[in-house]
Amino acid sequence: MERLKSLLNKDSQTSSKPPSSDLIRRSEKKPSKESDSEKRKPGGQPGHKGKTRKGFGRVDRYVVVEPQRSPNCQGNHWESRDCSTRSYVVAQLVEHPIEIVEYQHQ
Repeated sequence: MERLKSLLNKDSQTSSKPPSSDLIRRSEKKPSKESDSEKRKPGGQPGHKGKTRKGFGRVDRYVVVEPQRSPNCQGNHWESRDCSTRSYVVAQLVEHPIEIVEYQHQ
């Protein structure tokens, strides 16, 4: 009888059995080590010094990318307004060592 009880008490937590062989039991929730107010928020933590890659020292070519549609009404007409420009730099391997292109989206 003791042997049967000990077999029933074994599961994947207390032996080398795989979890799929466990009997369906409601497990107790383990108390969390941190209270909800002490948990950190996702993302950069206060006081952490960020790491940002420095840009290239030179740009070989600039490409201005004009929008095909108005971002406001999605129409084909486009009023040229003073809008902020987003830009990103791409380094491409070409026949010559490297070509650096800055794309400017308006």
